[in-house]
Amino acid sequence: MRAYVLPALALAIFAWTRARLWQDGIPNPDIAGITYEADRILAAQLPYVATAEIKPPGAFFLVAAIFAAFGRGLDALQVGHTLWLLFGAGGVLLAARSLWPAHEGEREPARRWAPAVAVALYLVYAPTFSFNYTTWATPPMAWALGLALAGNRRREGAAAWLTHLGAGLAGAWAFAIKQPAALVALPLLWVLWREPPRRRLAVLGAWLLGATAGLAPVVALYASRGAAGALASGLLPWSVAREYVVEGGAPVGWALPLQVLAQLVRTFPLPSACILPGLAAWAMDRRARRSDPTRSFLALAVLGAVLGAGLGGARYYLHYLVAYVPALALAAAHPGGLALLARGQPRRLRLLLRGAVLAALLWELGAALAGQGHRYTAMARHLQDGRTAAQAAGEHIRSRTDPGATIQAWGWTAWPVYFWADRAAPGRIYKPMGLVTTFNRNGAFAQGPPPELRRGPLADELLRTLREHPPAYFVYSPSYVRTFGAERDPLERWPELAEWLAEHYEPDALYGDLLLLRRVH
Repeated sequence: MRAYVLPALALAIFAWTRARLWQDGIPNPDIAGITYEADRILAAQLPYVATAEIKPPGAFFLVAAIFAAFGRGLDALQVGHTLWLLFGAGGVLLAARSLWPAHEGEREPARRWAPAVAVALYLVYAPTFSFNYTTWATPPMAWALGLALAGNRRREGAAAWLTHLGAGLAGAWAFAIKQPAALVALPLLWVLWREPPRRRLAVLGAWLLGATAGLAPVVALYASRGAAGALASGLLPWSVAREYVVEGGAPVGWALPLQVLAQLVRTFPLPSACILPGLAAWAMDRRARRSDPTRSFLALAVLGAVLGAGLGGARYYLHYLVAYVPALALAAAHPGGLALLARGQPRRLRLLLRGAVLAALLWELGAALAGQGHRYTAMARHLQDGRTAAQAAGEHIRSRTDPGATIQAWGWTAWPVYFWADRAAPGRIYKPMGLVTTFNRNGAFAQGPPPELRRGPLADELLRTLREHPPAYFVYSPSYVRTFGAERDPLERWPELAEWLAEHYEPDALYGDLLLLRRVH
């Protein structure tokens, strides 16, 4: 069987998975923040200037470009997301070919199969995640790895320097989309160490130059509006990040490494099974441990991805784990493991490892064919007519307001109403969490204390904006109570806002748990 058959089959699974998840609404409210900022960019406004924003800017500009190219809509977003994930497969392919080049006449079939296995695993798993921040950051992370390895392999000539420049550019955009992507630097340090000493400083300079060139258009845009400082605060939000880490992540204690490992195996059973032969081959072959440095690169790549998922206070949400996919795909494709599966000794070990891989493969195929292949918790609530609550609420508002009308969302699951209503907030604060309330403090393994009202300048600003520019609708969701276990919604602890709403607004409609309050005077 030819090696290209594997990526072809994986591409069919990729298409099937994306088709089954196509109408999954906006499965995570954070995605609504991305689309809101993309809308502001297309309206010639800037995040961090027109909005009080705490997330990095890369995904905002990427989705704005998708809307500009394909039109504003969920289908356009799905098309752009799908193409972006396919783009990432090229980075994985380049990395695998650079790690294990199969020369003309190569007699070792495992080296020829390694790139096909890596790409196939990427194509199976990448489409199972929603289009949240980490998903947008994963393809440029893959390209940063692939281009850096390709530059290291070429060593000399203009092509080598261009690939290193490209690695810096891709790494910078991954960081601009999701800051924990900076931990891609761990395997890149391996690449730098593998360079001859006389070239290391030049290679590092090429990466930094590529990173500068990659971010230059966005920096120039902000600088032309006198807002370079605002962009810097979005790219490097030190104070916000410190609060997020301190407030986040319920206590997990000594059990954290085991919980992270178990989560990895549950989420990625097939790559986990495929890594076992590589580990067995490494353990049995002392000469390979000394002569094959690629395993160190793969270990650093996996470690960087896993640590990145924990930078938010050990939350380890499922939608963070998409960043594992390129590193796991490469680690699972190591030729040593493939050779052991094909013809390795001892025979009993080979058969045992084959059984583990086959069982994981059958499990994954069954999940994909059943449409259960997603690796995230979809929070979108569907009504009996097939629409999500946020979609129905947004369409209700859009049909009853002028395009220039404003709305204000309160509660995590209310944020997607901005997208469906195609209406903006009356001021800079369109999502209260982390600004007017504390951050959510739950994690993947335990429940932390609930969010609380955060008194201060931003709360004063929101109340002042609402009084001076009252929105046509106030969209209320009790998601703080339902999702994060708060005994009372933070709004109930803010009597000034609660009393103002009671005086000027009345219930107009209820969709799921979304209560639409319409302004009456």
